[in-house]
Amino acid sequence: MGKTPYHIKNSQEFVKELKDMKIQPHEVMISMDVTALFTSIPRDKALKTVKNRLEKDNTLPQRTKLSVDDI
Repeated sequence: MGKTPYHIKNSQEFVKELKDMKIQPHEVMISMDVTALFTSIPRDKALKTVKNRLEKDNTLPQRTKLSVDDI
């Protein structure tokens, strides 16, 4: 666990990584921490349920530029 180039160990490391980062106007920064969170839940069913809820969320476009599929 945590052996990818995208893994951040803790909040101090996160701040250090962000300090000099420049986000362009066309870019969006997102953070997702869901790997192995609920290992007993079937992945395909969980993804289908989340996608269904997001598709029904009328406020999503006001809260993010990400599409349902991107999320």
